[in-house]
Amino acid sequence: MDDVDSLFDDTPSPHSAVEGSRRTAPPIPGLYFDPALRLPPELAEDAMWTCIRMYFQKSAVDQVMLFERASSPGRGLPRVLTALLATLADLLRPLLPPEKHTLLFPSEPTGCARQAILNLYWPGGGIIPHVDLLDRYGDGIIGRVDSGPHGEGQQHGLYLPPGSVIVLTEEARYGWTHGIEERMEDEVECEDKPGTAGLLPRDIRLSITFRWLLPGADVVGGPILQTVQDNRAH
Repeated sequence: MDDVDSLFDDTPSPHSAVEGSRRTAPPIPGLYFDPALRLPPELAEDAMWTCIRMYFQKSAVDQVMLFERASSPGRGLPRVLTALLATLADLLRPLLPPEKHTLLFPSEPTGCARQAILNLYWPGGGIIPHVDLLDRYGDGIIGRVDSGPHGEGQQHGLYLPPGSVIVLTEEARYGWTHGIEERMEDEVECEDKPGTAGLLPRDIRLSITFRWLLPGADVVGGPILQTVQDNRAH
C-alpha cells in the first residue's frame, strides 16, 4: 500500500500524452477521493506486509484474487482484510453520500459475494488503462493499493499518497478507464506549491481493491468465464 499514480481516461487508448499527476480528484461524477482521508498508518503497514508475507513472499505472482462467500458475508477473506473493510466503512462515511455508503457497506446481506484483488507493483510496473469487467463486477469499487464534458482522449493523472482510498461508482466506474503508467518515477504536483511539480521515485506498492461480484460470476467455467476467455482471444 504505497504511492500510486492512477490514470483516468475516457477512451481505452493507453498512448495519449499524460501531464503530471495532481493531488486532487478530477471532476468525474461518481469518483470519490479526499487526499486527506488516509488509513491509520499502523493498519496500512500491517495490511501491506501481512498480505505480502501470505501471498507474495514465496511466489513470483504479482496478483492474487480472494473471495468471500455470498451466503456468509466476511467468510473466505483473511482477518486482515475484514478488519480493513470495517475501518473503511467508518472512514468513508463522511466522504460518501448515504446511498453510496450503503452500496459499498450494506447493513443487510445482499446475496452477492465480495472479491478482493491484491496487486503488487515493483518500481517500473503498472497496468494498462481498463474498465473492470462489466459482466462480472457490479457498481461500487473501493481501491486502496475511483463536472463537465470531457474531450475525446482526455486523461487525468491522480497521485494517491500512502494509505489513501479511492471509490469508483456510476460514470467513474463504467465510463472511464483507469490504470497505472509503467515508469520508475512520477511527476507529481508539489504539496506546498500548487501549480508546480516534482519527481517522486516509486517504491514497492500494494493495491487492495474490493468489488462486488454479479450473480453467477462466482461460477467457475460458466458463461461469464467463457466470455472473458473469448475477449482475451481477441
